[in-house]
Amino acid sequence: MGFPRHNVRGRSLEPTSTARKGLGVTRIAFIGGGNISTAIIAGIKAGDIGSRPIIVTDPNADTRERLRLEYGVRTTDDIVDAVTQVDTVLLAVKPQIIPAVAAEIVSKTSLKNKLLVSVTAGASVATLEL
Repeated sequence: MGFPRHNVRGRSLEPTSTARKGLGVTRIAFIGGGNISTAIIAGIKAGDIGSRPIIVTDPNADTRERLRLEYGVRTTDDIVDAVTQVDTVLLAVKPQIIPAVAAEIVSKTSLKNKLLVSVTAGASVATLEL
């Protein structure tokens, strides 16, 4: 059945043609290639936005290869390389790894004009302040 495409006031939730033009092609970097990232990538690829450029960075070569083969995403072990090429950074690492990842990102690149999204369980906003 699916969700209704209108809100409680009966207004359409479909983006207008003007809104669609403004969306452009968002390039997304997933920092961490675990279960949460895999689920989100699968949803993106299955939906209408599946053609968006996706880069996944993970220290595990087997994880990178699996994601590359299964979803056709670009992979790298270089966080800075991934972050510098995208508009949106999705942080999906274990909470104890956030300080090291944040230090690498902040010391070598900028998040200016980038959307940072965290799906890291148990991470406070203070932890995420890069």
